[in-house]
Amino acid sequence: MKTYIEGSSKIGILTRRLLKIFRLERVTIAYGKARVKTKILMQSRRCQKPIFESRSVYFYLLFFTCICSLTVRAENLTEPLSVVIIGKGPAGLATAIEAKSQGAEVCIVEKRKGATRQQTLFLRESSLNLLKKWQVCPSQLSVVTIQDRQIGVVPIHNLEEGMEKRAQELGIQILHGEFLHFHDGKIKISHDGEEVLLPYDIIVAADGAHSKVRDALGIQCTLFGEVKGHSAFIPLAESQSNIGIGDPIKINGFFLRKIGFATGSIIFAQRVLDSRANEPISEKEFQELLKACNLDKECQSYEEKKANVLSDITITLQQAMTFSDEKKRAIVVGDAAATASFFKGMGANTALKAAALAGEFFSRIQKHDMDPYTPFNLKMKGATDELIDDSKFLFCSE
Repeated sequence: MKTYIEGSSKIGILTRRLLKIFRLERVTIAYGKARVKTKILMQSRRCQKPIFESRSVYFYLLFFTCICSLTVRAENLTEPLSVVIIGKGPAGLATAIEAKSQGAEVCIVEKRKGATRQQTLFLRESSLNLLKKWQVCPSQLSVVTIQDRQIGVVPIHNLEEGMEKRAQELGIQILHGEFLHFHDGKIKISHDGEEVLLPYDIIVAADGAHSKVRDALGIQCTLFGEVKGHSAFIPLAESQSNIGIGDPIKINGFFLRKIGFATGSIIFAQRVLDSRANEPISEKEFQELLKACNLDKECQSYEEKKANVLSDITITLQQAMTFSDEKKRAIVVGDAAATASFFKGMGANTALKAAALAGEFFSRIQKHDMDPYTPFNLKMKGATDELIDDSKFLFCSE
């Protein structure tokens, strides 16, 4: 009987007992990449013979040297899961916190230096509950009640700073670097001007809509449409009573939506999907759009350059065709999984939900689930389907 054994320095006695029980005739021992074969004859229970007879004393000695120097594979299962996350946006940071809560050793790789994005996020109550669970307290987070719903309003850079602070408290390593490619079961990144190999058990693609990790995995995306957008936070001199989230309006080749607060309004605009879809929206076009929608106070404040403006925004509606690669031990979250219009405010909420689903995935791995990838894919499909369906009407061709 031929048997393959990986042993430990403390199992010599156990090995001899197993050999007696199973009466093995040949044992193959793995020591790194080398393999040594020797014939072992067991002691007969009916007569007194030497315990072992070997073709070579050398092999006999080498056999027990190997047995006493190897590490049992089962012992390695107690080591923490090594998770490498590419991308330090809300999805990447939230996934890192989830992985750490499952006992993993976590490293984030981010190419940006600091939080640089300026858009404002609108977080649903479910997302606010996740922030409480993760003990993340962003500065400038305001929770308001709009149309009987609790909405968290926070600039994205404040959310990222709050999540990064929590990650550092948990001992999560953050490296400044950029993913390059996969290499022999590891990943290669650029770090401090050098190329570095990082080993991992699980890699997470959280590196945005143009994810290099997703592309390296060969995961394709379904593109539903791409247009240009424009947004502005417009302060008002007088408090307004029209507080709430307005419905999207289609007018003059644009979609427009207003979110009203007591002290101002946030106006979103994007082009319809036509021949001019990829042309930036000019300030003049935006002003004319405000006038066409009878937003006279907002138009005046905008013309006086009092607004905080984000222009030339590329808005993409796309969805990954799958959200994991078992062979490469990879999962995909955040904008790398799906992106949609900022009109519905679903992107950040879906990203945080994806991080929670990643937490369930890590938990299944820690429990040695036979197939943690299938349920993760199914739940991610459901979450991103909701995101895409919510925005599809904004990308219908004229």
